[in-house]
Amino acid sequence: MLASYWRHVRTIPPNIKALANSSDSSAVDLRYPAVVAYFFKSQADVDTSTDLAAALDDLQTYLGNVHIALVQHHVQVRDVYADTLRVRQPDGTEEVYHIATSDSDFVGYRFFRLGRPPMVIRTVLNDLDLMDAARRYCGWE
Repeated sequence: MLASYWRHVRTIPPNIKALANSSDSSAVDLRYPAVVAYFFKSQADVDTSTDLAAALDDLQTYLGNVHIALVQHHVQVRDVYADTLRVRQPDGTEEVYHIATSDSDFVGYRFFRLGRPPMVIRTVLNDLDLMDAARRYCGWE
């Protein structure tokens, strides 16, 4: 099912609720670092493939496991089920990124941070590896 993990109940400190409760999940605001998990396959594809269903489940589960920790480090967390993502610069201008660049690039992560080129990981990471990648990219210890 392509329902977002956002529907799970989360305990998020009040001072960073704005990062967690953005009304536009397809846009990234570059005033804050971001981790974007993407999955670009149709519901029909997922329904007919146990491998795709498992990949989607793993992606949502592992991202859900680290969601609060990432937000506590002031990192936006997004999940995208479309082929494009809007990235909003601090001056308000937007760029459009094509998430999946090929048919085999249908699941993974894009990391964004102002002043750094985006980083792409084209596979599902477990929660420990996802936190490690975010820590290295965003530069916190």
